[in-house]
Amino acid sequence: MALMTLTLVAILILCLLYLPWNSMSNPVRIFCNLLFIPAMAFLITSSLRGTAYIKWGIYDQTNTMINFHNWAGDEQVLDAGTGLGLLMVRAAKKLTTGKCVGVDIFDFPKGGKVIEQIKINAGLEGVAEKIKIIDANILNTNFGDDSFDLVFSNMWLNRFHSDSDVQKVCSEVIRILKKNGKAIISDKKNIDKLSKAFESNGLVVVKKAPTFFTDFINLKTIIVYKT
Repeated sequence: MALMTLTLVAILILCLLYLPWNSMSNPVRIFCNLLFIPAMAFLITSSLRGTAYIKWGIYDQTNTMINFHNWAGDEQVLDAGTGLGLLMVRAAKKLTTGKCVGVDIFDFPKGGKVIEQIKINAGLEGVAEKIKIIDANILNTNFGDDSFDLVFSNMWLNRFHSDSDVQKVCSEVIRILKKNGKAIISDKKNIDKLSKAFESNGLVVVKKAPTFFTDFINLKTIIVYKT
């Protein structure tokens, strides 16, 4: 909301600047000039921050999430909202006898090409036999109870806005997590709702401090422990 407000203010200032200068009094001109520079600085900075996260921050955040877990190598892992499979492949590289499953809603036929590219990338990283990709909705999976030691989700759960959907996500994660398992979740919009939902179900939630890049886009990370 704050970003939208500031953007609208900046647009208003730019519109004012296009008005004929002769129609403006000196105080109005001074006021517009004073606001123009910080407004443009804000817009440029916001653009650069978003670009920096896309170019470098995604990889930094992936590695950060991976390193929040002490790997044994035999874990059964789920990447909810795997997308292009970056986190899933990185997690699979930590496994020896374990397996990493990536779940997402793939729009076919384009989604089929994405899946094929993920498989190619996994092969290049030497983990093709350690991953499995499933086209499914995390709100309603076919996984059995206590299936996974670890559940990851990075910037995917923000698509679920309603309180009922957030609670369904929470319930499903709890159901498929093994005892003493954990979920590592990063999100922008729903992280506080998810934290409260997990805590209301008796799970321990630890909020992690933002990194250099995640702070750019207000991305928050929690670790949820099922005891």
